[in-house]
Amino acid sequence: MKKQILLLLLTLVLGQLSAQIDMQDSTVQVISYWNMGESQMYHVTESEIVMVKEDTLSMIENSFDVEIKVSDSTSYGYILEWTRKDFQFSKSNSLDVQLDAILSDRPILLTTDIYGSDIHVLNWEDLSTYVDNKCKQLFTEYEGKEAALARINQVMRKHASKESFETFVIRDVHQYFTYHGAKYKLGETITENIKVSNNYGGDPLDATTALVLDELLPENSTSIIKSFQNINPQQLTAVTYDYLKSLNIVEGSLPAYEDFPTVTKQIWGGSEIHSTSGWVIYSQESEQITNGDDVTMKDRIIEIKK
Repeated sequence: MKKQILLLLLTLVLGQLSAQIDMQDSTVQVISYWNMGESQMYHVTESEIVMVKEDTLSMIENSFDVEIKVSDSTSYGYILEWTRKDFQFSKSNSLDVQLDAILSDRPILLTTDIYGSDIHVLNWEDLSTYVDNKCKQLFTEYEGKEAALARINQVMRKHASKESFETFVIRDVHQYFTYHGAKYKLGETITENIKVSNNYGGDPLDATTALVLDELLPENSTSIIKSFQNINPQQLTAVTYDYLKSLNIVEGSLPAYEDFPTVTKQIWGGSEIHSTSGWVIYSQESEQITNGDDVTMKDRIIEIKK
């Protein structure tokens, strides 16, 4: 019921704008029509399950809220404030809490083009300095604890450059805007060969991606778009093996490369998007990484609040 009321309000408030759903040719174009000062609140849930031979080794579920505020609107695009707040953790230890929520209540300033795509972070240097100072304090607190220091270092590296910040820190942002800026026809699959970031550093990896307009819901002024992505398993296996080898694991514990199991990574998901405004109503992205008997499954849900 809350969702239906919200959709009605969005349609009434933004009804003067031309709808992006064209029922005559069964197409939709995802474009953001926002005004300066406009904002929406979202709840984000992230989960991770690690399994070995179908036995659950660990399971984590964390959540937080996000306020998206349009701080400026021009003929070239938008400047947004993306602020995460009110973090909730299920089983994380003290260090995980401090690191995962390190930018809590600090706005990330984003620029988009007029479609709501082509995302860039404006204030990454200020945020990087803030994270660097926080991590240096944690270095002192966890001195001598190698695992903790490695985790802190990892967080520092992710925030250390514009490229890494935009790749690793704002993954929820990229999920939100996955489908913005393009036109889709009902049931028609769009396939592309793309490059994706290498989590271990180094050159990007090859991947194939497919997107499809799955449903048109004119009664709600929304559409549902889904996607699937498969990363090149040979490249992923090679970079994973090289990373494990660089950790100087005890000799004999890492098999020869030809005996190392193939690593696969698949990502799938979808979003329901309000056609008149471009605000996302609901979005889910799931990821599965398989390495022999080891399986890691990740899931992120972004849902509008009202």
